[in-house]
Amino acid sequence: MNKEFESVSNIKSNLAFPTSISELFQRLIIDTKLGEFDVPLRLRGDGIQMRYIPTILNYIARESKFYPIWGFDEPENSCEYRLAKELADDFSTTFLKHSQIFVSTHAFNFISLEGGKITGYRVFKDEEDINTKILPIDDKNRGLLEDDVGALLLNKKFAELHEKSLKENDANKKIIDDLKRELENKEKPVIMLEGPSDKILFEAAYHALFDKSIYEDYILNNHLTSTDGSIGSGAYLMNQYLYNHICKVPSENTIIGIFDFDKKGYDEFQDIGKRNVFDNKEEIFRFKNVINRKDLKNVFAITIVPPDHRSTFYDLDNSDYCYISTELLLQDKEIPKANRKLPAPHYDKVFSFKGKKTSFAKKIEKKCSEGKEIDFSGFLKTFELIRNIVSKQSK
Repeated sequence: MNKEFESVSNIKSNLAFPTSISELFQRLIIDTKLGEFDVPLRLRGDGIQMRYIPTILNYIARESKFYPIWGFDEPENSCEYRLAKELADDFSTTFLKHSQIFVSTHAFNFISLEGGKITGYRVFKDEEDINTKILPIDDKNRGLLEDDVGALLLNKKFAELHEKSLKENDANKKIIDDLKRELENKEKPVIMLEGPSDKILFEAAYHALFDKSIYEDYILNNHLTSTDGSIGSGAYLMNQYLYNHICKVPSENTIIGIFDFDKKGYDEFQDIGKRNVFDNKEEIFRFKNVINRKDLKNVFAITIVPPDHRSTFYDLDNSDYCYISTELLLQDKEIPKANRKLPAPHYDKVFSFKGKKTSFAKKIEKKCSEGKEIDFSGFLKTFELIRNIVSKQSK
């Protein structure tokens, strides 16, 4: 068994029996070699552990007088591409010689397996029935399966071309690059903003702070316009979308809806947070205004995070005293007095933004394009929260 595991993983290992008789029939101790050290298998990565389990089962099956039946739920879990491919190959060429194997999987490495001893089924529920259906995969329903697994099939196409990379020509290389780019774009986190002016300012801020386009790391929602102005924008409609309509869009991307921290934005954020489909995640992210859908764990809603220079521009307990829209993440020197709305006459300690937001945002964008320095540091805390959410979602 040590030799078999080394042949599939290139890792030397030692199987040792427990010293206690009471433990003998409960478990084996498996040590793997890491340089000159012995490291228990349970302390190695999940992918390496996954390579060992079927090796043990295959050895038992080969030596047994019985004919075993295996049941594997997503054997590709925690395996990077090369290991998942090798594992799928072993299942289809070696392990099936001694066992009947049932595998539930979303991985193209397994879905794409073919052969006389391999049969594929699509297991699903439709919207009109609570019962699970099982259909053999054929030309008739293969398209439905492709819809189910989505971006994984892009991976399959990419892998097929990658296998021929030594012989590829310039045209094939372009196809590979395009598919890889398409796959990366499909997997990017999605940032949803209230309106077109927010989008312009977030784009400019990200480029200024991180010296790259925001679209290298995220997807931003579009805002349609007509002669009457922006269509479908605003805090209320984003509330409705995150509550009523997000479930109609099949996506595994992390989706973060960002509300302004002014009265309108905060009222809508609080309204959606009170609904029983959302959980507050303050303890995890150290910011009160972070909520996560219970049924769609990839969907979040937040408010913009107040920067230090706006510490008096909000009140967590009363939205009437909240004034921070995206424009106010900028420093005061960037906001003309004509765009400042005071809460009361002769009161100038706090203010909200007034005027045409899109026109203001385009002026800031133009200043940036002309090489003028704009202080976007007020956006940093919001970007840090976004990255924190994405990072925890990817683990």
